[in-house]
Amino acid sequence: MQGTYAPLALVAGLMVVGVVPWLVARWLGGPAKSRIAPTWVCGVDLEPRMEYSATAFAKPIRLIFQAVIRPHRDVTLDRSDSPFFVRSVRYSEHVKPVYERYLYGRAVAALVAASHVVRSLQSGSMRAYLTYLFVTLVVVIVLAR
Repeated sequence: MQGTYAPLALVAGLMVVGVVPWLVARWLGGPAKSRIAPTWVCGVDLEPRMEYSATAFAKPIRLIFQAVIRPHRDVTLDRSDSPFFVRSVRYSEHVKPVYERYLYGRAVAALVAASHVVRSLQSGSMRAYLTYLFVTLVVVIVLAR
């Protein structure tokens, strides 16, 4: 037994399935309404709360440099009596200062060590200052010759 199909019946069936719902929607909904809006808003009126914020611009940068800046996120859920309902959500996010700890920390430690050395030279003694001045004067005279 071979299968056969009736092309006219198939076209008529497709017309009923495609055109009849469109006609019913047109009859019940009235004429089609069109909105003129830019393509990127999908026909929706824009509101200020829909605009990009600083977080929207910073999020991709944080994701790309995640290994370097190491962001840390804390989300605390305050649940009511039922474990399925949340009463409040506390959200905090901060960046651990990796570059401050390893780069600036070492530079500050070196400056503090140098300041201790300089502080020991500046004892507040007038005799020490006159000695420094005399030694400097002798070095300048020797180098000038």
